[in-house]
Amino acid sequence: MSNTGREWLARLLSKRGEEPPLESVFQRSRDANGFVREKAVRELGCLNTQEAFEAILERLNDWVPEVRVAAVASLDRCLKSGGVPVVLASLEALFRLKRKRRGDHEWVLQRVSQLLEDPAVREQVQAQFQTARGDTARFLFERLCASNASAQAGTFVLAAKHRDFTVRRLGLIHFCPAVPAMEALRSLLSDPNSSVRSLALTILFDAADASDLERENALYRSLIDPSASVRMVALWLARRESVDVQAFLTAQLRSNRTSPAQLIGLLGLVATLKDEESFDFIADAFTDSNATVRAAALHAWVVTFRASAEQAVSTALADPSRKVARLARQFVARGDIALTREQIVQAVDTNQSEGRLAAALATTQFLPRWDRLEVLLACLARSHSSTTQPLVEAALECWVRGTGNSYLQLITDAQMTQIGARIAGLPDRIALARIVGMSGALEAVGLWPPKQNSK
Repeated sequence: MSNTGREWLARLLSKRGEEPPLESVFQRSRDANGFVREKAVRELGCLNTQEAFEAILERLNDWVPEVRVAAVASLDRCLKSGGVPVVLASLEALFRLKRKRRGDHEWVLQRVSQLLEDPAVREQVQAQFQTARGDTARFLFERLCASNASAQAGTFVLAAKHRDFTVRRLGLIHFCPAVPAMEALRSLLSDPNSSVRSLALTILFDAADASDLERENALYRSLIDPSASVRMVALWLARRESVDVQAFLTAQLRSNRTSPAQLIGLLGLVATLKDEESFDFIADAFTDSNATVRAAALHAWVVTFRASAEQAVSTALADPSRKVARLARQFVARGDIALTREQIVQAVDTNQSEGRLAAALATTQFLPRWDRLEVLLACLARSHSSTTQPLVEAALECWVRGTGNSYLQLITDAQMTQIGARIAGLPDRIALARIVGMSGALEAVGLWPPKQNSK
């Protein structure tokens, strides 16, 4: 035995009969000495508290086998003593233990599950379930389902009202047809989470207690749901039930839809079916005040009427909403829409004049290399604040890094004259060259140093 171990045993024998402070037990359970931890873990098994139980769970992953054996014995003592409130309060620590890799701790979850599935403690588990979230809530829900199969419908009603959408979705997987459960299922058709709504719709169609009219109304609502995943499920069910979706869409286009959520869903259905009679509806939605509606209209326009979407994409590049402008840039970047140089430059100028410099600089990426340099220099000439100038200079620096001297040799005389005029018109040309490092690159083609204007 090492000197440290002998010293610890001597101190233990000299203090036999004394009650150690509670704080020292937790401190000793994390001591560097394995003998100290083992003794502390055995003492923790006599304490029926949440802190003691969590400390025991931590030592189940100890690197010393003897400490782990002591922790298993202390855990058995805690579980046999019937400390259900302590176990319920320590479930997060239990899941932290499960994620550890020193050993397989699945057996601990099985022991705790056997304790919590006892019908005598169902009310305590149910009370904890209503306030839990994440892994803890899902674990407790499964324990409630296993503890009393006859009360599964009531358990589903509790899950349908839970604040965690993963629990509501798990409840749908364990759905049990009954009168209160059907009411809860109907409420989940309008759940904030799209995955819950789509699963609820599928279960409703397979539920024997649902009427044909109820299924039809739920299907029609889901066909114009704002979520694409819900619409896809509804379309699949419509094909399975031989529902004429095109006729439904035609009727909806004639109705007066003003809600943004309804407009988004209807535009999504138009894009999916590529309805050729919806041009006026898309054009009106593209001028809506809601940015999400405009983005959905732009997507439907490009997908359904790509040949006439050039002007719409050009307008969207300068949209005040970053969502709409980003979608327009994606269409141009993928090659879905080809814009002229004048349209791109106009979008850059509009964005910069309205204070959206980041969008303006992002739009310049669609210009040819030398045209982009000319537009960036024009943006720099219009930037007069200490906030906007560094952004344009950073964009120019990126242009220089992506353009080597060999590429600069390919510049034409006309481009050289235009770029030289731009550089000559800048108020501080020396500062520009120093910041973005353009002097060496421009000197290779005779654009540096700039010529001084003759008086």
